[in-house]
Parts: sequence; structure tokens; C-alpha cells
Amino acid sequence: MNPAGKGYGGRSKLPDNLKQLFRPVAMSAPDIELIAETLLFSEGYKHAKKLSAKIVSLFRLSQQLLSSQQHYDWGLRALKTILNTGGQLIQNEIKKGVKLDYEAEALLLIKSIRVNTISKLTYSDSKKYDFLQADMFPGIKSEDIAYEELHAAIKEAIKELKLQYIEKQVQKILQFYEATRQRMGVILVGPSGCGKTTIWRVLKLAFEKMNKSIVTHVMNPKSMPRHQLLGLMNHDTREFQDGVLTASARLVVKEPLDTTCWIVNDGDIDPEWVESLNSVLDDNHLLTLPNGERINFGSNINFIFETHEMKYASPATVSRLGMIFLSEEDVDIGRITQTWLQKQDEKLRNSLAGWLEDLFTKALMWTLQRQEHFVVETTKVGIVSNALSYMNNVSSKGHFTFACIQGLGGNFTLDVRAQLAQYVMNLAGERPPAAQNLLLNYFAPETASWKPFAPDSGS
Repeated sequence: MNPAGKGYGGRSKLPDNLKQLFRPVAMSAPDIELIAETLLFSEGYKHAKKLSAKIVSLFRLSQQLLSSQQHYDWGLRALKTILNTGGQLIQNEIKKGVKLDYEAEALLLIKSIRVNTISKLTYSDSKKYDFLQADMFPGIKSEDIAYEELHAAIKEAIKELKLQYIEKQVQKILQFYEATRQRMGVILVGPSGCGKTTIWRVLKLAFEKMNKSIVTHVMNPKSMPRHQLLGLMNHDTREFQDGVLTASARLVVKEPLDTTCWIVNDGDIDPEWVESLNSVLDDNHLLTLPNGERINFGSNINFIFETHEMKYASPATVSRLGMIFLSEEDVDIGRITQTWLQKQDEKLRNSLAGWLEDLFTKALMWTLQRQEHFVVETTKVGIVSNALSYMNNVSSKGHFTFACIQGLGGNFTLDVRAQLAQYVMNLAGERPPAAQNLLLNYFAPETASWKPFAPDSGS
């Protein structure tokens, strides 16, 4: 029986009067190495004994030496997913008639480990993991699984959406694709603006480019009470009223098996509702409704979750989900500004590009070094997006300077905002009329000049 208490929100402890009706049961820890060896042998690996020892050791070292994160899972479910992927890879090689030695088998297993593990690691842990892997498999060059046709379709989709091609982002998209093949549930974790929604939207468009049909149902589970999400049972009349998620579930199970279906939950992971999906996310793929009805999901259906953190998710939920972790370190500010620049008037692009390099980049660095003075906590991408929203189709240096102060300084306290204004004015070489307090100036685009804020005539 699963525990209630710390780490397992949304569960209640068994009352003492019921506990007395059950006999105590002793359970032993599974021999993970033996399980891994057996699964590898069954998939066709000849050197399974040696490889199973290495992969289990790699998992144990990762658990001990990498940082402790809520979304990390080094248990049997994660190991089984890797072994399943490794089995698919070796079966493809066997069908081609390729003879595999120890190094070739180890390389296939490394590919499987990387596609299922690298996606969930933080930026610093991914560097440490590479060293661990090199120590565990010395002399074997690590490679990722190649998806040539899908990779080409992703490039087309990125171009059509007018996005910047970022190699790391494309790797995350491919990792997300592999996760949807291996697991019923996949979660995208990362701060706002790091590209969680972009990942599945680009992959969806890439599928359409490959003439694969795909259906998506998007909802925010935290925007509604539990009964509105999962349905409500009237205990007097025994009538069941479908919720948003259960109604979507009924629709996707009617789709043919060659149609990929995603139910996207864009919102915080809360045990109050996500614990109800445990039987869906494990190997049963079964959703039991409050009225006793059961919905069985096919292999073409995935539950996609988007959230900024996994603070409240229980270990039971974490172990059932494929994890794609995105961090602010992966976000390149230059790419964001380039994407924004492409949407501006062609006549202004050269001027804006120069001002971005001379003024905005330096002012942004100044701002990021003083985040402790923010009135409202925000992300790096949020700061940049807010500032760029003030600069759309700005045609003069003075107006750009004013927009820069507004966009970057709006979240500062007044004294720090005044320091930012002084710094940006000095960079731009602008001299507004009210020099004693630079915040009392504004730029008038119609006259292309700085003006002081006039006092209210009614005061």
C-alpha cells in the first residue's frame, strides 16, 4: 500500500480500526541488476551480464553524485524505459543483419540511456553525467539516436513558425518525441518562457509535414475545481456528468490508432487531481470514472503536462512520467531578440539591430545583476519579452532609449529605476530637459524630442 504523508499529497492515512483488519506484510527490495540482465538477454543482447552491471552502477552513481531534484527518478520504471528503447534499437540492427560485438551493443545502450536521461537533467548535472558515462563506458563514443526524416520536418516547421533554429531546442524536441513513444505521460518542466509550449507545437507541425494526423486537446487543470475536470457523480440519481478531461478522453479513444492524440494539461501539477491519473500513466492505461466506467487508452494517446516546477508531485507521479527539463541556462537571449527583430519593419531593422547591441544588451546585463531589487519576481525571458514589447517599430534612438528604461525599469523600485535611467542615458548620449530627476522625462515620437512631464493643471 502506498504511504500517505510527506511527499504523497492528496492521500489520507488508513484509520486505526481498518489497520487492525490487515495482516502486516514484509517486502524485499528487487534485485535491479538481475531484472536488467534478464530484460537485456530477452531483447537479444549477448553481453547482457556485463552491460546490466554497468547500467545499474551508472544509475546508482547518478543518484548519489548528481544534485537532488524533485523531478529526478532513478528507479525501476526509469530503468525499464531505457531497456525497452535499447531493445527496439537492437531489434532494428538485427533485422538489418548486422553482427554486434560488445562495443556495438554498449553504443546502442548508451543511445537509449541518453535519450531517456539527458532530457531530465539540469544544466550543471548534464555536464557531470557526461563524465560519469565516460567513466562507466570507457573508450565508447556517446551518440544520440538519429531521426533523419523527423529532423528535416522539424527544420521546416521552425522555419514556417519564424523561429530561430537552436540545436539544444531541437534535441529537446527529439527527446520529447522519444518520450511520447515510451510513456503514456510526458511532462515538460521549466520556468515561464523557456519554450515548453513551443516544443510540442513544433513537433505537432512536423508531424503534419510528414502527413501524420494528430489531434490535441489543451486545458488548464488548475483553472477549475476537481469535479469540473474529472466529472461529477450525483449520488442521489446516479447520473454522471463528464468533466473537461473525461470528455476529451472519450473523444480521443474514438480516434483511429494511426492518429496521434495529445491531451495537454498546461498548469500546476496538483496531487488533488493528478493522483487520479496514476492508473492511466502506468502500464494499465486505464481511467476509472467515479461512476465505475472504465476508459482504456491505446498506444496512440499521450497525456502532456506543462508546469514550472514539480514541488507538489508525489514520487509515484514522478516515476510514471517521461521528463523533459528546460532551464533558463538553455535560453539564448540573442535568439529571442533575433526572432523579435524579424517581426519588425524591414526599413527599421538595421537601426534596431545596432541599438539592441549598443544599448539594450548592456542595459539588460545591468538589470540582471540587480534582480534582488525587483518588486515582482520574474524570469529572464519575462524581463526580455516585456522590454521588447515597448520597442516595436521604434524609429529613433531617443524613443528606443525611453522604451528601454520603461521596459527594463518597470519592475524596479524608484531609486534603482533612476540609476538605470542614468546608466542608459549615458550609454545613449541623450540629454533630457529635467536632468535632476531623469524619470520625469518622456520622449515624444511626434516631435522626436525629449519633454518633461507637465504638472497636472488641476492641482
